Amino acid sequence: NNHNAYFLLSIFFSLSGYLIAKSAVSSSSILHYLWKRVLRVQPLQLLLSIITVFILGIFFSHIAISEYFKHKETWSYFRNLVPIFGVQYNLPGVFTDNLHPNIVNGSLWSLVDEERLYLFSVILFFKSKYCKYLFITLVTVFNLLFLINHIQNNTIPFINRSNIFYNLVFLNAALFYVLNINFKKIGSNKILILLLVLVFFGLIRINNIEPVLVIVTPFILICFAYLKSILNYSGKWGDFSAGIYMFSFPIQQILCSKKIAINEPNSLFFLTMLITFPMAILSWHFFEKKLLKYKEVVK
Repeated sequence: NNHNAYFLLSIFFSLSGYLIAKSAVSSSSILHYLWKRVLRVQPLQLLLSIITVFILGIFFSHIAISEYFKHKETWSYFRNLVPIFGVQYNLPGVFTDNLHPNIVNGSLWSLVDEERLYLFSVILFFKSKYCKYLFITLVTVFNLLFLINHIQNNTIPFINRSNIFYNLVFLNAALFYVLNINFKKIGSNKILILLLVLVFFGLIRINNIEPVLVIVTPFILICFAYLKSILNYSGKWGDFSAGIYMFSFPIQQILCSKKIAINEPNSLFFLTMLITFPMAILSWHFFEKKLLKYKEVVK
């Protein structure tokens, strides 16, 4: 539902914004920073595009295989290798009768925004105080425009987009890193964290306060990430987040096309994760992890 999507996407964009800001500041060069971003996104996109076009497309397209490979949209699907220029969601004849028809992987939308935000964050590589102030100023202006647009009932075209909320969650998380907020100290105070969480859950029950949530959400989520708990050790098994995110939508579409649990959201979620999680583990250990060994090749 909408609340689940809000929480999951907020976690994704909050942590991404914070860590990308850290990466930009700590990189040895702009090329080094961009290379690390490319290495994290493009190889997995290539693998996923090949699997999608040559396996999923063949088995789930309603049109003949010969016609499928003659169709220009079959080959233009590979534009998804560079999401910054936009993505293609459909393949000829695939998932045409699903609840969300003609969409192979709806999760790709976030990569468009992510890669554009990566480029914007290049500002942080230049460690001069002027670039720092420029970043702070621009993010502040975006927040003010978001607030004005909200007050004026969505009359600013540039800001009036459904995904602008998560873009600002990313940017505000990056801003918190730039402002050098001591989240580790905050995270060590469990009582304060509890109070922040209670405030957070109180705020999300109030309608029409997006301009507040776009700041409060990443702040509280980053605080929570610094909270010492058993979850701090989950990363030692690997980073399966990208695989889970990228594989889950196609898997869910496959299940829906086979009429499996389409009217039972909880069952559909469970089955999707049951299939997606092992795929993400394999993807990390046999593909993504191996490629990340080359992140220092470009300096």
